[in-house]
Amino acid sequence: MGRVWLAEKPSFAIELSKALGGGKKISPVAWETPGGVVVAAAGHLVELCEPHDYNETWKEWTVESLPMIPQDWKFRYKAIPGKEQRLRAIAKYLSAASEIIVATDAGREGEYIAWAIFEMLGLHGKPKKRLWSSGANVAAIKKACQESALLPYDEKFPLAEAARVRAESDWVEGLNLTRLLTTRFRPAEFREPITVGRVQTATLALIVRRSEHIETFKPEKYFDLAIDVSVGPHAIRLNHRPPEEKRIKDAAEARQILASAKNQNIKLEVKSDIKSEAPPKLFESSSLQIRAYNLWGWSADKTEKLAQALYDQHKLISYPRTDGVHLEDEQWHDVREILAHIRTLSTAKDVQVKGKEYFVDFPVHAPNFETLSPRETVFNSKALEKSGADHHGIIPTTEPANLAELTDDERKLYLLIVRQFLSQLLPDCKYAQKSIAWTHEGRRFAATGRVIKKQGWRVLFSAADQEAEDEEADEKEDAGTAHLPDLTDGQLAKVDRAFAEEKFTVAPPLFTEGSIISAMRDLNKVVKDPALREKLKIAKTIGTKSTWGDTIKKLKERCYITSSKGKLQPTILGRDLINLCDEHLPTLVDPTATAVLEFMLTDVEKGKCQTAQARQILQSRNFDAIQRSLAIETATLRAPENMKARKSSKPKTNAPFKDFEGGSYPLDAPFDDRDAIKELGGRFNGQTKRWHLPKAKFEEADLRKRGWLK
Repeated sequence: MGRVWLAEKPSFAIELSKALGGGKKISPVAWETPGGVVVAAAGHLVELCEPHDYNETWKEWTVESLPMIPQDWKFRYKAIPGKEQRLRAIAKYLSAASEIIVATDAGREGEYIAWAIFEMLGLHGKPKKRLWSSGANVAAIKKACQESALLPYDEKFPLAEAARVRAESDWVEGLNLTRLLTTRFRPAEFREPITVGRVQTATLALIVRRSEHIETFKPEKYFDLAIDVSVGPHAIRLNHRPPEEKRIKDAAEARQILASAKNQNIKLEVKSDIKSEAPPKLFESSSLQIRAYNLWGWSADKTEKLAQALYDQHKLISYPRTDGVHLEDEQWHDVREILAHIRTLSTAKDVQVKGKEYFVDFPVHAPNFETLSPRETVFNSKALEKSGADHHGIIPTTEPANLAELTDDERKLYLLIVRQFLSQLLPDCKYAQKSIAWTHEGRRFAATGRVIKKQGWRVLFSAADQEAEDEEADEKEDAGTAHLPDLTDGQLAKVDRAFAEEKFTVAPPLFTEGSIISAMRDLNKVVKDPALREKLKIAKTIGTKSTWGDTIKKLKERCYITSSKGKLQPTILGRDLINLCDEHLPTLVDPTATAVLEFMLTDVEKGKCQTAQARQILQSRNFDAIQRSLAIETATLRAPENMKARKSSKPKTNAPFKDFEGGSYPLDAPFDDRDAIKELGGRFNGQTKRWHLPKAKFEEADLRKRGWLK
């Protein structure tokens, strides 16, 4: 057999077959094309073995069986239960291939999925190449599968190494500590295991510490200063509002400054400039999740699933699990076609953004391609490479969109991405920035005003977007909308009045699902300790873009936090667990230590850190944590109120299946597509172990196209 292409999911395999010249289905997992055979996995087919696969005595959850570490740290893999048949089916083609083209998702997880399959099937020695595509539509795949575009397999292999090291380390630390804490300290009335993990526990620590800080917060008094000055017929108020570290906290100092300013004749500093404001950066995965939360209150997990559906099923957006905000130079050639599709989105103006605000009429604002030139801050291959991102920013593909075929939430998210892309093609916003100021004893008193002269890209955005933008800003600034008189620089004025405004510091707000992801993405937003901030100069992220949403979801499912009106609060169990770790397992609750490990794994991906070195560092951490946990003599964990004796969240499989009115299609869908089917309103049949979608809402041809019907 010649070439075999390994796709991660059936939906991508179908598009890849089209890109290779059209495919004929030759088995439930394979398509024959002019370019070779395409086989489809279904996400992860292989996983790390369970403890009892190494040692039968490790099956029981007992302290005596700990630590559980495979001999010489040699880990084994096995087929995921329920996926053995698919693995055997694709093994027939992969084993017979003269060359394998890895076409799993282009990222750390996609590399790991392929590597684990090769490990399980003993195929590491096979010749291989790598298809690397940020798009899941035929046009993007066709470019990526050209012979000249295929990459040497070794070029992206470090991604698999990083994922493997991480998974093996998390197996050791997570399973050992979870079993010990559960068997020894789980509250009697609580049924769920007490789980801990490298990213999960560090994130929980952020939430607990924020809550405790709010509870113990004591407001401190400080003073902002203001003067009223007169210039001929004009009266102007100038304010002195220094940053937090320079605030005036002494009333006597405030009085002294004001006394020396009263009745002075002063010379004003007047500046007036026309300034340009570039459009906001393209979305990457975390900024998209944060904006969706601030606009619609969506969880990160929900946004991630919707984005994956737009990419994987509908082929309408580029790869969503990215931290890139630039585009390749050559992507400028796709702009003409994307603009043509944007001009067809005539119903976008009927889609609600928030409250009474709707998306603008995109076709009206789509520019003529012939009048455009690439914005260098966006279409910049060198900047993308320098950023270290594996993928470019999230943009619409060259695939035409039928908004009526999308769910309401898919439609909103798609238009959000389209708008962000379209803004890059519109002119800068032009505004007049005016400031009137006076500097007294080294302190600047000022008033500012801003007047929009040309909206440019801002014509696409609404007040709701501005509120979301303000929420996401690192520092809240005065927008400067005051109307200021026309004065000349150096004009004389008189101080008529000088006074102080007594204010009090306020506690930081509770985390939301948007702000916690912002903190996980950049710990500088929440870590204030100077010694810890030194570490953050080289490493500032905990977890990865693909795990942030899932981490928050797990913390809620495991009763460590609750979410009320969007605010995240730790439960008593979450607090007790962090207190236990603070005393006995400090590395688990140190976000900066977790960030340093994540940075190391990123260096493994880039080939800057040897896999063996990273593995040794993680093994040392794992062993230290296990030894510390075994030495814990006493600890108290309390079950959260209203969650005691919590029942398992697994769906009941013995309940009778209630079919849809008009009947349904029983699906043969991959396990990894179950969340997408849930989003579409699917129902699970516990007797047949199959998902169903109603015939009244779905066409058989469409479901076959998705790979959900044989």
